[in-house]
Amino acid sequence: MKKLIFRNILIGILIGSSTLFAGVRFFESATADELIEPKKKIVKVLDKTDLEHNVSELVAYGEIEAIQDFDLAFQVNGKVKYVYLKPGAHVYPGQAIALIENDALAAQVSQAAAGFDAAYNSYLSTTAGVHDLQIESARSQVKIASLQLEQLEESMEELDDQDLDTEQIELQIEMQEEVVDQMYYSLEVLRDGPKDTDLSAQWAMVEQARAGLEGAVAAYDEIILRAPSSGELVTLNLTPGEQVNPGQAIGRVINRDNIEVVTYLSSKDIRKISGGNEAFVDNRYPGKVIGISSRTDEFNGKRKVRIEMPFLGQLTVGDTVRVEIDENLSNELLLVPLTAIQLDDEDSYVFVYDDGIAKALNVRSWDVRGNFIEVSGLGDVKILEFISGIKEGDLLELSK
Repeated sequence: MKKLIFRNILIGILIGSSTLFAGVRFFESATADELIEPKKKIVKVLDKTDLEHNVSELVAYGEIEAIQDFDLAFQVNGKVKYVYLKPGAHVYPGQAIALIENDALAAQVSQAAAGFDAAYNSYLSTTAGVHDLQIESARSQVKIASLQLEQLEESMEELDDQDLDTEQIELQIEMQEEVVDQMYYSLEVLRDGPKDTDLSAQWAMVEQARAGLEGAVAAYDEIILRAPSSGELVTLNLTPGEQVNPGQAIGRVINRDNIEVVTYLSSKDIRKISGGNEAFVDNRYPGKVIGISSRTDEFNGKRKVRIEMPFLGQLTVGDTVRVEIDENLSNELLLVPLTAIQLDDEDSYVFVYDDGIAKALNVRSWDVRGNFIEVSGLGDVKILEFISGIKEGDLLELSK
């Protein structure tokens, strides 16, 4: 009996010791876990300044065009006499390209020069005094000029009878009539002697004759086809001896050093951009929107957009290029990476870095633009760029 009691006591002591030992071990383990600091998640954050630099881009295709692109044409009719240059030549402003012959314009210059000489000589004679020989010479000039006028009038009658164009000869007759009038007046002045009023009137006739001569010379200069700008003579369709008409397209000059990109966008896409928006051409070259047409092209139903290119690189006129244009964004909206937002049916939210702790912030989301989404309601906070695997309350550490 005593042995049985002793055995039970011994078993009880052993069981109690085991329980006590297990309790001590549990207490020690719990205390160690509480002393271990929870693991922090390394994150990268974006502030408002970072988000303001995010842009979405509208992609289109356009063509390189020359800003200075000129069609060449004579302003008067005539026969081609000389062709000085060939296609491919580099030209400078005012350089002569070709020359035509126009007898009527040449005759006008000759008549205007004769009229000026007569007016000026008459003025000199008036101021120098009168001699009998001068009066006789003046009479002869009047007769010769009158005879030339009669011949022109007879020629006009012949052309009129044949139903031919009389425009050029009518102009010559008008100029010849002015010459005759000037010579008559000069003869009268020689006879009567100079007066102050006569001298003033005589000088006025000199100035009038000078203006007529300058006009005739300017008109005659139209027989020369000149380069309107520096650049390359791309085409020139002229052969010596052929007849050309005013306004007839005969060539083209372009300036390859001053180019732009031209693209066409739909009305929907036009609303997304504005003049001055940055652009990127051919994945390499920066540009800027400098013009948006208000008219819709009748062929493609789109509107023309011009993009300035300060740097050409290896691009040239006629190349087709890819264009990326920065889209407009409201001041109230920011573009947030899709990796930084949780899109739910009812609520969308981002995670905010708040003194080392992840906190969810509800926001309002709008349109998706590429890898970004329009968001409002952020305020001036720091959001996590990547939220995969993040829960509210997680301890955070900023990446270095």
